Amino acid sequence: CERLGLGWSMWNINGQTQLDRNWPIMIADANAKGWNWTADVLPTTPPVFTSPTAASFSQDLAASIQLTATGSPTAYAAAGLPAGLTLNTSSGLISGTTSLAGVFPVTISATNAAGTTTVTLTLNIRPTQDVILYSQAFGAGTTANWFSYSGGSAGLTNSLTNEATGTTDGRALKLTLTAPNTGGYAGTGTSFSGTPPFTAGQTSRILVRGRLRVNTPNATNLSVLLKTASGQDFSLALTPTKNTWVDFSAPLSAFAANNFNFTASNWEILLVPNFGLWGTGTSTLHLDSIEILRREDISDPLQAWRKIHFGSTANSGNGENSFDFDRDGITNILEYAFALDPRKSSSGLLPEPFRLGQTLRYQFTPPTGISGVTYGSEWSDDLSEWHPISNTGSAPVHTFSIPTTGETKLFMRLKVTAP
Repeated sequence: CERLGLGWSMWNINGQTQLDRNWPIMIADANAKGWNWTADVLPTTPPVFTSPTAASFSQDLAASIQLTATGSPTAYAAAGLPAGLTLNTSSGLISGTTSLAGVFPVTISATNAAGTTTVTLTLNIRPTQDVILYSQAFGAGTTANWFSYSGGSAGLTNSLTNEATGTTDGRALKLTLTAPNTGGYAGTGTSFSGTPPFTAGQTSRILVRGRLRVNTPNATNLSVLLKTASGQDFSLALTPTKNTWVDFSAPLSAFAANNFNFTASNWEILLVPNFGLWGTGTSTLHLDSIEILRREDISDPLQAWRKIHFGSTANSGNGENSFDFDRDGITNILEYAFALDPRKSSSGLLPEPFRLGQTLRYQFTPPTGISGVTYGSEWSDDLSEWHPISNTGSAPVHTFSIPTTGETKLFMRLKVTAP
């Protein structure tokens, strides 16, 4: 305004009119001086979300959900995110890993100078289960076909033994290194024949995890390697706390990749200390357990339901079909078949029998998305001996009827069976 000769009093009176009239002059003047001004256009309407209002991903695997909205939002917010997921309020990226599974409504909002818009983002987190591809805990007195190796430095020695210091089963593999610290290499590993038990497209679902302890004069740096016979590898750098049992776990996609050959005929698991940093003297590496697993979505709907509500796919314990976890008189298999929550009372929510003329009848449509079970009904006149009733309904309606003529008392009940 001062450059155009406009005083503050004039701006207060008709500054916007003057600015609109003289904006081309200001732009030309700025460009002539090399200032490269651009108009700062403020939004006049609140944001409108352009990203989907539903997202699906898998339990215990890395998730990434990008929120986007019109109107140049200056901030995003989310309420009700499952534990393990976080929101970058500036970029709108939801990321992380959650151990929860199920359907979660999350309230998300986007804000700009004109206001805030709030919508519901529905997260469908698919339950997963772990398929063990390789697992090793070290029993008493055995090194379980593991070997040690060293070289490149005069005076470097090593030995591989088994000792009762582990925590998994009371035993650990112990690698002892005595080093003059003049350079070299050392480590322990185990070899396999045949191609690796995973493919290139599975790296985000393949996890390597284990438990170890190191005791060195100086640093504790080491690497976990999956290596082919021709030298290609995946490597994960670790720096565990000295002389403390440490658990490590990482997806193969987080490993540094060196052209790993997924079709190689032989491969190895190696633990490689950073020998140059461990210093002179004697160092020890204790390996308590190590395993490779594949994290898979659970395809069986009933098993998936059990995993969501009880943390396990097993038809046993709290998740057993015939068990009534919430003590509402409805067994787990009935809770599943009618899309009820087995952890809170569902009393009164099952279909009820009713009279229709001279019959007693159940009639209902099973909830969508439920499969793997068979719906049925039975009748009795003494609550002791029960008889099956045929389904006379037309899909998807189920109809079960029993004549009441001549009966002084008659009972019906629902029955659901699963393979």
